[in-house]
Amino acid sequence: MKVFDFNFHLPFKSEKLGNRLQEDLTMGLKDFMEGFHVHRDVHNKSADGLNLMLFNRRNIREDGDLTLKEVIRELRNEKENLIFTKLIDFRDSEVFDFLEYIQEAGVSFIKFHSYQQQIGPEDFERCLKVSEYAEQLGIAICIDTSFGTTGLYKYDNLVLSAQICEKIDDVPVVLLHSGGPRAIDAMLIADLVPNVYLDTSLTIAYYEGSRIWEDLAFSYKKLGSHRILYGSDFPYVDVDKSMETHTDFFDAYDFSPREIENILFNNTAELVNNLNR
Repeated sequence: MKVFDFNFHLPFKSEKLGNRLQEDLTMGLKDFMEGFHVHRDVHNKSADGLNLMLFNRRNIREDGDLTLKEVIRELRNEKENLIFTKLIDFRDSEVFDFLEYIQEAGVSFIKFHSYQQQIGPEDFERCLKVSEYAEQLGIAICIDTSFGTTGLYKYDNLVLSAQICEKIDDVPVVLLHSGGPRAIDAMLIADLVPNVYLDTSLTIAYYEGSRIWEDLAFSYKKLGSHRILYGSDFPYVDVDKSMETHTDFFDAYDFSPREIENILFNNTAELVNNLNR
């Protein structure tokens, strides 16, 4: 069965979770390319398409003699069905110019991450303005909606998501991790906004064995399988573990073969095709 992994990261220098995350947040373009090659066996085995996360917190354009545009072009020459998501420094005074730059370079999505970027209510208006300009440029939007850390109440990503989803209707908005234990809340945000999707990465594997699986299944069925995108969140979740838990989840809640095909590949492939028109 074909797979389009909507959430794939490339840190490679350490096996420790904290070190991986720090590397991810600071990875330059040269290391990003190297990570793609280091993990080649993993992604060639596990996925026909990838959404690669450029997770550096800075709005990087160059790394030595290498530019973002060159990285995207070279990696797409090596593997079909590649798209790119850039964690955006929305506080950067030149962020609107940077959006134009990444649009021209071939980035498909920008991303907000409430915990890593410490996005509080005082930042929501700025995030919305950045999202609206991205929308004008045809760049879609990802919002991390996992729920955890000691900042789980201070940096409420679903409040941010609701405000963005209320205003953005011309490009897809993807709620990464499906809201975690707040999956029904994430579904309710998406329910009447047809350009909003839920991504399954991390959440299915992390909450295996909990009642949250029931909420996820209800949310995915209620929203419809055509609005759900498969993701692994590699390397924070092993791709084999991700697929194993997704298979168990689909079996446990009677997802049909067609629904599974939609989630694992068809939905993201169609979404990307529409973005590139």
